Amino acid sequence: MVVKREIVYFIFFFILLLLFINCKHNQNQNNDLQIVSPKANWIYDDNTDILFSANIDDSELEWISSIDGTIGYGPQILIKLSEGRHFITLLQKSTETSRMISINVNMSMKKSFSTRLLTCLPVTINEKSENALFSLNGSIKNINICYSKETNEEYGNNLLMDKVIKANENKKKIHSSRNQNLLTNLSQERSFFVVNTKNQVEAAVVKANLVHKGEYVSVYVDESVNDYNLITDCIKNVEKTIFPRVTNIWGSWDDIDKDGKITLLFTSTINEESVAIGFFNQNDFYKNEIDLKSKSYNPYSNEMDILYIAVPEIENKSYSVSSICATIAHEFAHLINYSFRDNELDVFLDEGLSHLTESLVGFGVSGGNMDFVNYFLSNSNAFSFNGKDLYGETDSVGIRGAITLFLYYLINQKWKLEWDEDYFLLKDNGEISYLRRIANSKEDAWLSIGSEYGVPTDVLFKQFCNTLFNNRISEILDFSKVDPLTLEPIFICNELSCCDCNEIHSILPYSFTKFENIYDYEYYITGDSIIGNIYLLQYTDNSKYMN
Repeated sequence: MVVKREIVYFIFFFILLLLFINCKHNQNQNNDLQIVSPKANWIYDDNTDILFSANIDDSELEWISSIDGTIGYGPQILIKLSEGRHFITLLQKSTETSRMISINVNMSMKKSFSTRLLTCLPVTINEKSENALFSLNGSIKNINICYSKETNEEYGNNLLMDKVIKANENKKKIHSSRNQNLLTNLSQERSFFVVNTKNQVEAAVVKANLVHKGEYVSVYVDESVNDYNLITDCIKNVEKTIFPRVTNIWGSWDDIDKDGKITLLFTSTINEESVAIGFFNQNDFYKNEIDLKSKSYNPYSNEMDILYIAVPEIENKSYSVSSICATIAHEFAHLINYSFRDNELDVFLDEGLSHLTESLVGFGVSGGNMDFVNYFLSNSNAFSFNGKDLYGETDSVGIRGAITLFLYYLINQKWKLEWDEDYFLLKDNGEISYLRRIANSKEDAWLSIGSEYGVPTDVLFKQFCNTLFNNRISEILDFSKVDPLTLEPIFICNELSCCDCNEIHSILPYSFTKFENIYDYEYYITGDSIIGNIYLLQYTDNSKYMN
């Protein structure tokens, strides 16, 4: 009987143990990350608010769409999504776990949207719709988009652009050694070679006075300048804001003169030439060489990490303190990204990254950066994102505005701009690392944008064009986001302007063109044969035609 009693006790405790293990297992299962809503393969209209819900109360949960990027944070969000098949990822950072489902979002009955590849010309469009063309690697010369309305709208711009003075490819960078004959300690007075921004060949010898030797910069001012008040304002912004913020984004630079500082030279020669606001001269990273027979001929090198800046003016917007500060941030980004590369970035990407820097450090609006974006938006047809514009230029106001808008769109689709606890430096949620990777990539510049993002660039560009065509920019980008220090909007621009059909003469590779919103006419697209991939976008808001 004793033995039987022990067997009964053993069985009893064994059952209790199984029940305990099962309860713990169920508890752990309940704590596993799950997407409660929506369920896989559910279908929605694009004008419907979709409830996304998780089983865990965690404010750090991140919801990510394969089309719209990060769509919200927390255990529950309510949001509309763009049309298409979305792969929704729920990410819990604390445990590094994630869950994924797919849902479908269809166009609502009130509107229809289509994208089709053009294979031949002519093309007739007789639907009452808004229309646009965007090109990947394609082009059409002598295009004619005609209907019975005739308009003619001229456009122009007098924006000043920065200059990057290119270096001879045969020269070797100084890096750790310098020409000892030119080595000088910081003195109250010294002379600099300053390249003419008009012809970039001749250089003036500018005598300048040392007016500031701070933690981050040494500042010289052209001896012809008598009033330092506005320059002092610029210096304060550089020391307190621009230098720490730019280095936070791009990292350190190659300090070739080993003084631990960047040198700024404010010179009125730039104002007099009226071509640029400031510039970075690549030749300063190479030894001074006056032998005409040498492949390394470089007679105007100052052999130092230096930026050349116009003298700020009160009555000239182009040379305002804000514009000067934005330019210093822009040129400093150029200098950093050039100093460690073995080869140059393509100009469109180099300029796009520097213009984006102006906005990310808090001077994008007051400094005039948005003027470049607005110029592109006013006549998008004239500019390629990564090639020559309508006038054969590889660097222009419109190209810079286009790539700046594209890059800012990309980082906003995937990451959330946030500042540190002091509301001073941007936190790296992934966007800073991404920008550094494409700046340092040895891959083709256009391809690197996508490969470092995780999606082919052409796919990203196609999504961008579809989004730009189908939405207002103010709905895509958060114009309400304000820099906590400068109190400027990070990014705020005009809406996309429709192009006058009579002014569209060609379709450039990697360009975007939206036609006028004319609903009472047929369009006839003719021209030379299509080269490469060009897409026609059509958007119809059926409510406009409902009685």
